[in-house]
Amino acid sequence: MANEKKDIVTKERGIGMLKLIEILDAAFPITRIWGLTSIGRLVLQTEDDWKSNWFIIANCLGDEYCIEYLLPENKRPWPQAYVRGETRGIDEAEKYLFIAMKECGAWHDNPELLNCLK
Repeated sequence: MANEKKDIVTKERGIGMLKLIEILDAAFPITRIWGLTSIGRLVLQTEDDWKSNWFIIANCLGDEYCIEYLLPENKRPWPQAYVRGETRGIDEAEKYLFIAMKECGAWHDNPELLNCLK
């Protein structure tokens, strides 16, 4: 997507997803996080199976990022309930991404995540 020559929207979405992947690569050198790209979205999972829970769903257009996280089962008012937030800029998106990873519970007590949240 980031190399798209004709469609600027697709290109911007691809570039934004790559920025998020770079952040994850730098912050989590030990932790295994699986990323799935699906229709212009970056999905974060705890296992290598597209059918497993989509804990984080992120997408962007330009410098606008949308980050969603799956509520833990004990907090869901209905199955597959998500919290969604939007921000401008990669710095805020990084902050929201780490908060979403904590709040969804999928990386509970992960030392690398705890370090990112300091």
